[in-house]
Amino acid sequence: MNKRTITIALANADLETVVTSLSDDVVFYSPILATVADEVRGRDVVDKIVEAAIASYGLPKNVDEFQHEDGRYIVTFDGEIEGNLIQGAILITENAEGKVESLRFSCARGRSSSSSASTCNAT
Repeated sequence: MNKRTITIALANADLETVVTSLSDDVVFYSPILATVADEVRGRDVVDKIVEAAIASYGLPKNVDEFQHEDGRYIVTFDGEIEGNLIQGAILITENAEGKVESLRFSCARGRSSSSSASTCNAT
């Protein structure tokens, strides 16, 4: 199976293509935002979230994609906060035009040689 546009863009740190792959009314879900709202809507807002995530976690590394036969797919990646490995996963759906219509983000701390405690506020 061919990888989707957003997966390739994340792997290549092509943020412009990440943003253009989003539908205008894209919906973003995350446990990080759960204290504020259940979801965030709109390309402009999600663009700012992506920028903030990269500022916090760094550019994604080891990007991979797992596709389900119903059209949904999961993009996994590694990042880092204060020397701690962060492993992220995004469940993505696309609309009929092939634009990303929803992103459900989750992350967990991975192994690290650093002893400092860090979290990504994930489930």
